Amino acid sequence: MLTDFEQVEIDYVLFRDAPKPIEQTNTTIEIPSTPAPGNKESSSSQRITTIITNESEIKKFDRDNKFVRGHLLNSMKNNIFDLYVNIKSAKEMWESLEKKYGADDAGKKKFVNLRVIYEGREVINASEFRPSQIVYPPRVVIQGNDPSASYFFTLVMVDPDAPSPGNPTEREYLHWLVTNIPANGSINLGQEVMAYESPRPSLGIHRYVFVLFYHSGLQTITAPGWRQNFFTREFAELYNLGMPVAAVYFTCQREGGYRRRRFD
Repeated sequence: MLTDFEQVEIDYVLFRDAPKPIEQTNTTIEIPSTPAPGNKESSSSQRITTIITNESEIKKFDRDNKFVRGHLLNSMKNNIFDLYVNIKSAKEMWESLEKKYGADDAGKKKFVNLRVIYEGREVINASEFRPSQIVYPPRVVIQGNDPSASYFFTLVMVDPDAPSPGNPTEREYLHWLVTNIPANGSINLGQEVMAYESPRPSLGIHRYVFVLFYHSGLQTITAPGWRQNFFTREFAELYNLGMPVAAVYFTCQREGGYRRRRFD
Protein backbone atom coordinates (compact mmCIF):
# COMPACT_ATOMS: atom_id res chain seq x y z
CA MET A 1 0.00 0.00 0.00
CA LEU A 2 2.87 2.36 0.77
CA THR A 3 4.10 2.13 -2.83
CA ASP A 4 0.62 2.93 -4.05
CA PHE A 5 0.39 6.05 -1.88
CA GLU A 6 3.78 7.09 -3.24
CA GLN A 7 2.46 6.95 -6.79
CA VAL A 8 -0.09 9.65 -6.09
CA GLU A 9 2.40 11.61 -3.93
CA ILE A 10 0.39 11.55 -0.72
CA ASP A 11 2.51 9.08 1.25
CA TYR A 12 4.15 11.94 3.15
CA VAL A 13 1.18 12.12 5.54
CA LEU A 14 2.18 8.68 6.89
CA PHE A 15 5.52 9.97 8.14
CA ARG A 16 4.98 13.65 8.91
CA ASP A 17 3.02 15.39 11.62
CA ALA A 18 0.48 17.98 10.63
CA PRO A 19 2.16 21.32 9.92
CA LYS A 20 1.85 23.97 12.59
CA PRO A 21 0.50 27.38 11.60
CA ILE A 22 3.26 29.89 10.90
CA GLU A 23 1.99 33.26 12.04
CA GLN A 24 3.17 36.60 10.76
CA THR A 25 2.19 39.69 12.69
CA ASN A 26 1.86 43.01 10.94
CA THR A 27 1.55 46.29 12.81
CA THR A 28 -0.08 49.21 11.06
CA ILE A 29 -0.04 52.73 12.51
CA GLU A 30 -3.22 54.57 11.67
CA ILE A 31 -3.23 58.40 11.78
CA PRO A 32 -6.56 60.21 11.44
CA SER A 33 -6.71 62.63 8.56
CA THR A 34 -8.40 65.28 10.74
CA PRO A 35 -7.00 66.14 14.20
CA ALA A 36 -9.34 65.66 17.12
CA PRO A 37 -11.01 68.94 18.31
CA GLY A 38 -8.74 70.89 20.65
CA ASN A 39 -5.68 68.87 19.72
CA LYS A 40 -2.90 70.47 17.77
CA GLU A 41 -1.55 67.12 16.76
CA SER A 42 -3.47 64.16 15.49
CA SER A 43 -3.58 61.05 17.60
CA SER A 44 -2.50 57.73 16.15
CA SER A 45 -3.49 54.12 16.79
CA GLN A 46 -2.00 50.76 16.05
CA ARG A 47 -3.75 47.90 14.29
CA ILE A 48 -2.17 44.49 14.66
CA THR A 49 -3.08 41.81 12.15
CA THR A 50 -1.96 38.19 12.12
CA ILE A 51 -1.85 36.05 8.99
CA ILE A 52 -1.04 32.38 8.51
CA THR A 53 1.70 32.17 5.90
CA ASN A 54 1.40 28.40 5.32
CA GLU A 55 -2.39 28.14 5.14
CA SER A 56 -2.34 26.35 1.75
CA GLU A 57 0.11 23.76 3.10
CA ILE A 58 -2.14 23.09 6.10
CA LYS A 59 -5.21 22.68 3.91
CA LYS A 60 -3.42 20.28 1.55
CA PHE A 61 -2.12 18.17 4.41
CA ASP A 62 -5.59 18.00 5.97
CA ARG A 63 -7.12 16.95 2.64
CA ASP A 64 -4.47 14.29 1.95
CA ASN A 65 -4.64 13.00 5.53
CA LYS A 66 -8.40 12.47 5.25
CA PHE A 67 -7.96 10.73 1.90
CA VAL A 68 -5.28 8.30 3.14
CA ARG A 69 -7.07 7.69 6.42
CA GLY A 70 -10.27 6.82 4.57
CA HIS A 71 -8.54 4.24 2.40
CA LEU A 72 -6.76 2.68 5.38
CA LEU A 73 -10.11 2.27 7.12
CA ASN A 74 -11.69 0.92 3.93
CA SER A 75 -9.23 -1.98 3.89
CA MET A 76 -10.01 -3.13 7.45
CA LYS A 77 -12.34 -5.83 8.65
CA ASN A 78 -15.18 -4.77 10.92
CA ASN A 79 -13.51 -5.79 14.18
CA ILE A 80 -10.32 -3.92 13.27
CA PHE A 81 -12.24 -0.94 11.89
CA ASP A 82 -13.90 -0.32 15.27
CA LEU A 83 -10.47 -0.04 16.92
CA TYR A 84 -9.13 2.57 14.51
CA VAL A 85 -12.11 4.61 13.36
CA ASN A 86 -11.59 7.26 16.05
CA ILE A 87 -7.95 7.89 15.06
CA LYS A 88 -7.88 11.09 13.02
CA SER A 89 -4.21 10.99 11.99
CA ALA A 90 -3.21 8.72 9.10
CA LYS A 91 0.34 8.71 10.46
CA GLU A 92 -0.77 7.54 13.89
CA MET A 93 -3.00 4.89 12.34
CA TRP A 94 -0.23 3.59 10.06
CA GLU A 95 2.29 3.40 12.90
CA SER A 96 -0.18 1.50 15.06
CA LEU A 97 -0.94 -0.98 12.26
CA GLU A 98 2.75 -1.60 11.60
CA LYS A 99 3.47 -2.08 15.29
CA LYS A 100 0.60 -4.50 15.85
CA TYR A 101 0.45 -6.42 12.57
CA GLY A 102 3.76 -5.77 10.81
CA ALA A 103 4.42 -3.80 7.65
CA ASP A 104 3.40 -6.61 5.30
CA ASP A 105 0.00 -7.12 6.90
CA ALA A 106 -0.59 -3.39 7.30
CA GLY A 107 -0.09 -2.91 3.57
CA LYS A 108 -1.65 -6.13 2.41
CA LYS A 109 -4.63 -4.46 0.76
CA LYS A 110 -3.83 -2.45 -2.33
CA PHE A 111 -4.87 1.18 -2.48
CA VAL A 112 -7.09 1.76 -5.49
CA ASN A 113 -9.50 4.33 -6.78
CA LEU A 114 -12.46 2.81 -8.61
CA ARG A 115 -14.05 4.96 -11.30
CA VAL A 116 -17.22 3.89 -13.15
CA ILE A 117 -18.23 6.02 -16.14
CA TYR A 118 -21.44 5.78 -18.19
CA GLU A 119 -21.26 7.63 -21.50
CA GLY A 120 -18.91 10.26 -20.15
CA ARG A 121 -20.68 10.70 -16.81
CA GLU A 122 -18.88 9.36 -13.76
CA VAL A 123 -20.72 7.55 -10.99
CA ILE A 124 -20.50 9.37 -7.67
CA ASN A 125 -22.03 7.80 -4.58
CA ALA A 126 -25.81 8.33 -4.50
CA SER A 127 -25.86 9.95 -7.94
CA GLU A 128 -29.00 9.24 -9.97
CA PHE A 129 -29.10 7.70 -13.45
CA ARG A 130 -31.98 6.93 -15.74
CA PRO A 131 -32.36 3.40 -17.19
CA SER A 132 -31.76 4.80 -20.67
CA GLN A 133 -28.33 6.06 -19.53
CA ILE A 134 -27.08 2.69 -18.27
CA VAL A 135 -28.07 0.32 -21.06
CA TYR A 136 -24.50 -0.55 -21.98
CA PRO A 137 -21.60 -1.59 -19.74
CA PRO A 138 -19.76 1.36 -18.24
CA ARG A 139 -16.12 2.18 -18.67
CA VAL A 140 -14.27 1.06 -15.55
CA VAL A 141 -10.98 2.65 -14.52
CA ILE A 142 -8.90 1.37 -11.62
CA GLN A 143 -6.34 3.93 -10.52
CA GLY A 144 -3.57 3.97 -7.94
CA ASN A 145 -2.46 0.37 -8.35
CA ASP A 146 0.96 -0.77 -9.51
CA PRO A 147 1.08 -1.62 -13.26
CA SER A 148 4.17 -3.77 -12.72
CA ALA A 149 2.62 -5.92 -9.98
CA SER A 150 1.17 -9.39 -10.49
CA TYR A 151 -2.06 -9.06 -8.54
CA PHE A 152 -5.62 -8.97 -9.86
CA PHE A 153 -9.07 -7.59 -9.17
CA THR A 154 -12.62 -8.93 -9.23
CA LEU A 155 -15.53 -6.57 -9.87
CA VAL A 156 -19.09 -7.27 -8.77
CA MET A 157 -22.20 -5.20 -9.60
CA VAL A 158 -25.34 -5.94 -7.61
CA ASP A 159 -28.79 -4.56 -6.85
CA PRO A 160 -29.63 -4.98 -3.14
CA ASP A 161 -33.16 -3.65 -3.69
CA ALA A 162 -34.56 -6.20 -6.15
CA PRO A 163 -37.35 -6.50 -7.02
CA SER A 164 -38.39 -3.55 -4.84
CA PRO A 165 -36.79 -1.71 -1.92
CA GLY A 166 -39.79 -2.47 0.27
CA ASN A 167 -39.68 -6.19 -0.48
CA PRO A 168 -36.17 -7.16 -1.67
CA THR A 169 -36.77 -10.89 -1.95
CA GLU A 170 -34.18 -11.21 -4.74
CA ARG A 171 -31.45 -9.34 -2.84
CA GLU A 172 -28.77 -9.18 -4.13
CA TYR A 173 -29.46 -9.32 -7.87
CA LEU A 174 -26.22 -9.85 -9.79
CA HIS A 175 -25.85 -7.54 -12.79
CA TRP A 176 -22.19 -8.03 -13.66
CA LEU A 177 -19.23 -10.13 -12.57
CA VAL A 178 -15.71 -9.75 -13.96
CA THR A 179 -12.67 -11.46 -12.46
CA ASN A 180 -8.91 -11.62 -13.01
CA ILE A 181 -8.68 -7.96 -13.99
CA PRO A 182 -4.91 -7.37 -14.20
CA ALA A 183 -3.12 -4.81 -12.06
CA ASN A 184 -2.94 -2.31 -14.89
CA GLY A 185 -6.63 -1.72 -14.30
CA SER A 186 -7.87 -2.69 -17.77
CA ILE A 187 -11.18 -4.44 -17.24
CA ASN A 188 -11.23 -5.50 -20.89
CA LEU A 189 -8.40 -7.92 -20.09
CA GLY A 190 -10.40 -9.52 -17.30
CA GLN A 191 -12.64 -12.58 -17.50
CA GLU A 192 -16.36 -11.82 -17.70
CA VAL A 193 -18.06 -14.50 -15.59
CA MET A 194 -21.55 -12.98 -15.83
CA ALA A 195 -22.36 -10.63 -18.69
CA TYR A 196 -23.58 -7.15 -17.97
CA GLU A 197 -27.35 -6.91 -17.59
CA SER A 198 -28.68 -3.37 -17.75
CA PRO A 199 -30.78 -2.32 -14.74
CA ARG A 200 -34.51 -2.11 -15.34
CA PRO A 201 -36.10 -1.24 -11.98
CA SER A 202 -39.89 -1.50 -11.99
CA LEU A 203 -40.78 -0.28 -8.52
CA GLY A 204 -39.11 2.22 -6.24
CA ILE A 205 -35.62 3.67 -6.21
CA HIS A 206 -32.92 1.02 -6.48
CA ARG A 207 -29.24 1.15 -5.51
CA TYR A 208 -26.69 -0.37 -7.88
CA VAL A 209 -23.40 -1.14 -6.20
CA PHE A 210 -19.99 -1.80 -7.74
CA VAL A 211 -17.67 -3.69 -5.37
CA LEU A 212 -13.97 -4.29 -6.11
CA PHE A 213 -11.87 -7.08 -4.56
CA TYR A 214 -8.13 -7.63 -4.65
CA HIS A 215 -6.43 -11.04 -4.96
CA SER A 216 -2.79 -11.96 -5.39
CA GLY A 217 -3.24 -14.65 -8.04
CA LEU A 218 -5.62 -15.74 -10.78
CA GLN A 219 -9.02 -16.96 -9.60
CA THR A 220 -11.16 -19.72 -11.02
CA ILE A 221 -14.69 -18.47 -10.44
CA THR A 222 -17.73 -20.43 -11.53
CA ALA A 223 -20.71 -18.54 -12.90
CA PRO A 224 -23.70 -18.66 -10.54
CA GLY A 225 -26.70 -20.64 -11.72
CA TRP A 226 -28.93 -17.58 -11.43
CA ARG A 227 -28.64 -13.88 -10.77
CA GLN A 228 -31.11 -13.61 -7.91
CA ASN A 229 -30.01 -13.88 -4.26
CA PHE A 230 -26.34 -13.43 -4.96
CA PHE A 231 -24.62 -12.61 -1.67
CA THR A 232 -21.43 -10.61 -2.11
CA ARG A 233 -20.14 -11.36 1.39
CA GLU A 234 -20.57 -15.12 0.94
CA PHE A 235 -19.03 -14.89 -2.53
CA ALA A 236 -15.96 -13.16 -1.09
CA GLU A 237 -15.64 -15.77 1.66
CA LEU A 238 -16.01 -18.64 -0.82
CA TYR A 239 -13.11 -17.40 -2.96
CA ASN A 240 -11.09 -15.98 -0.08
CA LEU A 241 -11.21 -12.43 -1.46
CA GLY A 242 -11.28 -10.69 1.90
CA MET A 243 -12.77 -7.24 2.35
CA PRO A 244 -13.47 -4.97 -0.64
CA VAL A 245 -10.78 -2.45 -1.53
CA ALA A 246 -13.18 -0.02 -3.22
CA ALA A 247 -16.88 0.48 -3.85
CA VAL A 248 -19.22 3.00 -5.46
CA TYR A 249 -22.96 3.08 -6.15
CA PHE A 250 -25.69 4.98 -7.95
CA THR A 251 -29.48 5.01 -7.78
CA CYS A 252 -32.04 4.44 -10.48
CA GLN A 253 -35.82 4.14 -10.89
CA ARG A 254 -38.03 3.31 -13.83
CA GLU A 255 -38.00 5.90 -16.58
CA GLY A 256 -41.62 6.92 -15.97
CA GLY A 257 -40.90 7.49 -12.28
CA TYR A 258 -39.02 10.72 -12.87
CA ARG A 259 -40.97 13.92 -12.50
CA ARG A 260 -40.80 16.11 -15.53
CA ARG A 261 -40.09 19.78 -15.05
CA ARG A 262 -42.74 22.16 -16.30
CA PHE A 263 -41.65 25.28 -18.08
CA ASP A 264 -44.36 27.93 -18.29
